[in-house]
Amino acid sequence: MSKSKKHAELLKRIDADFEQSNDNQTESYNDRRFAFVSGAQWDGDIARQFANRPKFEFNKILLSVTRISDEWARNRFTVQFRPESKPADQDTADNLNSLIRGDERDSNADEAYSNAFIEGITGGIGAFQIFAEYEDEYDEESDSQRIRIKPIFEADTTVYWDANAKRYDKDDAKHVTVVVSMSIDEFKRKYNKDDSDIDSFDALD
Repeated sequence: MSKSKKHAELLKRIDADFEQSNDNQTESYNDRRFAFVSGAQWDGDIARQFANRPKFEFNKILLSVTRISDEWARNRFTVQFRPESKPADQDTADNLNSLIRGDERDSNADEAYSNAFIEGITGGIGAFQIFAEYEDEYDEESDSQRIRIKPIFEADTTVYWDANAKRYDKDDAKHVTVVVSMSIDEFKRKYNKDDSDIDSFDALD
């Protein structure tokens, strides 16, 4: 399959995912604006109805968000490995817990968790990215990898899950698309080619 054909198929898949979830994600975005953006509670028809009139705003939503986020700050979720009945499993679980704590610390995972949580409670959609990277990408003899956890800001405008996923948490999604903004100059610097040169675009392999 040529890369241009693969690119066309990917765009078709992304369009299907976008169409399936766009209405819900737009509502999530509007809800977050309602909570955080001054004046957003008067958006749309109601703003036109009361044009040139005083428009007061008493943001009780943000107070509730602050209370919930404070509770979250005191009881953060994290990964916890638990052993089975064998004594050796406890050592394995302890080692895994130590490794994930180190990876979370090195990734500044608290930022990713907090951002996903706040966006989740204000709009209903939050996400963060988990991936692996080589501990030393220049060491050809080492295959050691580390887990990295990064935030995805404004997930309701940048993340589109498989249109066929049925579960609320999208656990059954076969794929997900994360839209990343990038200037043309940055694209050319990162990939060393023009943005229209699809047939030589290595990321499609």
